[in-house]
Amino acid sequence: MSIKRLAVLSLALLLTFVFAVTAAATESGETDVENSVAESVAESVPVQSSDGVSSEESTAPSYDFTVSYGYDPLEAGGAKASNYVKGKTPDTAYLKAGDSYTVSPCYYTFRDYEFAGWKYGNKIYYPGDIIYNVQNNITLKVTWKRPKNTAINVVGVLGYEGEDGVHVQVGKTVTLKAGRWQEADGRIFEGGSAFLMSFGVASFKPYSGTDSLVSVSYSCGVSNGVQSAFKVAAGAGFRVDNCFGQRSGYKFVGYKDQNGKVYQAGDTCIATGDVVFTAQWQEQSKPAPDYCSVTLTSGEGGSFSLEGKTTVEKGGKIEFNVRVEDGYELSSVTCDGEELGTGGKYVLTVNSDMVIKSSFKYVKVEDPSSEASDSESASESVSIPSVSSESGVESTSPAESSVSSNDGDDSEGDKGGKGVLLVVAILVCVICLCGVVWFISRSTGKKNAKRRKRK
Repeated sequence: MSIKRLAVLSLALLLTFVFAVTAAATESGETDVENSVAESVAESVPVQSSDGVSSEESTAPSYDFTVSYGYDPLEAGGAKASNYVKGKTPDTAYLKAGDSYTVSPCYYTFRDYEFAGWKYGNKIYYPGDIIYNVQNNITLKVTWKRPKNTAINVVGVLGYEGEDGVHVQVGKTVTLKAGRWQEADGRIFEGGSAFLMSFGVASFKPYSGTDSLVSVSYSCGVSNGVQSAFKVAAGAGFRVDNCFGQRSGYKFVGYKDQNGKVYQAGDTCIATGDVVFTAQWQEQSKPAPDYCSVTLTSGEGGSFSLEGKTTVEKGGKIEFNVRVEDGYELSSVTCDGEELGTGGKYVLTVNSDMVIKSSFKYVKVEDPSSEASDSESASESVSIPSVSSESGVESTSPAESSVSSNDGDDSEGDKGGKGVLLVVAILVCVICLCGVVWFISRSTGKKNAKRRKRK
């Protein structure tokens, strides 16, 4: 092969190599852009199921009517069931038009009343009954009936730590052993006192704590069937005892504390100070008293002196005030949506269920040093004025600028990597080209030398 042909072939190979490297770098950049666009498009398009419905739409519930459960505010001789009904509400059913539904069992309890069925319209349904061809929303309301007056003696178990329990009839009193004893619910009794067996189980252990204690006592107006005074740790909760005393012509309907709050046997009382319970009696010839529920809830920044849900006899009064935390101020106090003002002590007459709410506003405390630092930082910061869209220039927020600069850095990094690759390729080509030139020069020199020798 002649030297000229060899040179031309080498140059062609070098040019081919440079073109291949450049094309590969360009194709890699285009592929990255296409992949990023494809990923953003995939994220913005919702996934669709085989029937063409997006996954979000396919999970939405579809129904025509509901069957739900509840109870009326007035039941059983005028007493408000909402104050005493306990237990779980059956689940709401979601049905298509024309579906059938099987009535749920009742999980409610209401004092000593018995469940008498679910009422809808003028019809009573019982658990297991089937409601056919549902064509509208249905709310089943619980109904009650008085239990039969049958005397039943309930026997409970009383025990001391490390000893076997003994059987004690509920409603009877026993004398506690010497010492100081704490019952499982936190009540602390002195040894030798008469303990009323209010519930089915009483479990005692020795008490030798150093808690701050408050006193609890009962006043029933009868000589027997009443719990002895005891103590409990301040701020702790305990179960309110029952009253088994008898008054001719009257029936026991609950306890009322010195703040006017009414408790039923078994309710939990939080003792923040000494508590005195007074028994409430009602003539048997009259209906049970009507009680109202008052719920007090406070927002962030303060609290009511009487927080949570309480029961007040209809026509009675409720008193409370509002405590405001540091850094806040009282914004509003409402009762069923009506403003009550924002100062002093509140005294309300309760004739129906109430919901009382308070809201608070955060008050920023100005700090001169922080203001100075804020002004300095504001003067040091660079703000870019926004330009109206008519000028054709869009303003960029700091966050957007940050994101844009990060994206620019990534783009410049990619470009830098491709530039390095291209420079390396060019250097290789230059080196190869120099080698070809050297080889041609050397071959030409040898050829000329041979010609001179022949001459």
